[in-house]
Amino acid sequence: MLRVEDERLKLRECRTFGYSCPVGDRCTIAELKEKACVSCVGEIRRILSEEGFFVVPAGRTTVVVEPGVEGARTGEVFEGAKIYVLSDPSSGISRIDRLFITGLRFGLTDVVLNDIPVYSVYGHFGSDARYALARLMAIVNGKFLDVNGRVTDEENLKKMQKMLIDIGRELNCRIDERYAFYSTYFDIFDPMVPKRILIVSENDSLLGPIARFALQKAVDKRELGIFVDSAAYLESKELHEFAREVIDKLYGNSNDFKPKSVECLEFEVFRQPVLDYDLIIVLEERFRDGLPEDRTFSLEELTGLRVGIPEDIFEAFEIAEKLEREFEKKLFHILEHVC
Repeated sequence: MLRVEDERLKLRECRTFGYSCPVGDRCTIAELKEKACVSCVGEIRRILSEEGFFVVPAGRTTVVVEPGVEGARTGEVFEGAKIYVLSDPSSGISRIDRLFITGLRFGLTDVVLNDIPVYSVYGHFGSDARYALARLMAIVNGKFLDVNGRVTDEENLKKMQKMLIDIGRELNCRIDERYAFYSTYFDIFDPMVPKRILIVSENDSLLGPIARFALQKAVDKRELGIFVDSAAYLESKELHEFAREVIDKLYGNSNDFKPKSVECLEFEVFRQPVLDYDLIIVLEERFRDGLPEDRTFSLEELTGLRVGIPEDIFEAFEIAEKLEREFEKKLFHILEHVC
């Protein structure tokens, strides 16, 4: 989805207090503050109303509703309602939450909150296992925190976190323990939402899994909180014996890995298939077709490497070690492409 914004609703630095708000460049509070008690939120509502926005007070926040459009990566444009929830900057927090809602004559069709699809009548991602487990993790984390943000029962917290992570592993959708709810949107503790990289091979049975674990090792070494996954461009096949041995010897337990296809990872929003990954690395150029152009790169583009099918187990280990070295050397170049 490509966002089409109204420039007047972007956050700007306030010339008087240094806060950020949509009217920071055209607010008159500096002139008014000696004559009357005017709150920042009052000025935001006054100015936006004068500029023709439909403004609704909602406690100390301000809701702005306007007709809008969003463009899909496929080139389609969807009409709907844009809803902006503006914080009161005098609270010390400056933020905008964005909702985009579309509907057809039979009712609501799509809801997107801060670029995260939260509902679609055409898709099932709202009950997708990863999103469901991540939200459960957020609830668990909240349950064991006191009002000061301190953990009240670390033993039980760790136990429940591990249970959810294990369930995710069985369902091929890794989550981690950092998810938490903030305000009106779903986010996690620093360093923001964990980035996701997908490696695409022919059948997700040999080179793809090896490359996945090699890259995961490189990012884990630097504690970057990035999740690396893999999938088949064509039909997925059972994990190859060479890959199983390499994974067991170098990376852990191959029983945790289950081959899958790109198709099974897609969900639908705005009636378009979406691959929820920030970067997609294809092991062969021919696997690009049909994948998001702006986020898809070949292994050779990113590392200079081309890998072929190993003829024996010794060559499989050599490929794994070569991938590790190149991922380690080119890691930050690779991560420049992670949106």
